[in-house]
Amino acid sequence: MRNDWNPARSDPVFEDAVARARTLHLAEGVLVGLRRCAPENAIAELVSVAGAAGLSTSAVARELVTLVSGAANQGVESAARTVVHEQWGGLIGQGTPVQADNT
Repeated sequence: MRNDWNPARSDPVFEDAVARARTLHLAEGVLVGLRRCAPENAIAELVSVAGAAGLSTSAVARELVTLVSGAANQGVESAARTVVHEQWGGLIGQGTPVQADNT
């Protein structure tokens, strides 16, 4: 069997899946740190919150990571961003969504 895998020519679908998994693990780590809970409880919370809001776990995880990184997008408000601010914003010290200052 040949091993001719080249990461420079990787499949975009595979790369997207890896990026989503990485973001999910980062969000899991954020919740483990904030809640001082087991990783499986953090994942269960992400899945539960996303499901209750009718959102993908990936979207909620991405917004949680964005919030804690301080790189919050000042653009259009998303449902996932609203859910993340409502659910975990208080733990991070950002209980309400930050609005862009258009002055």
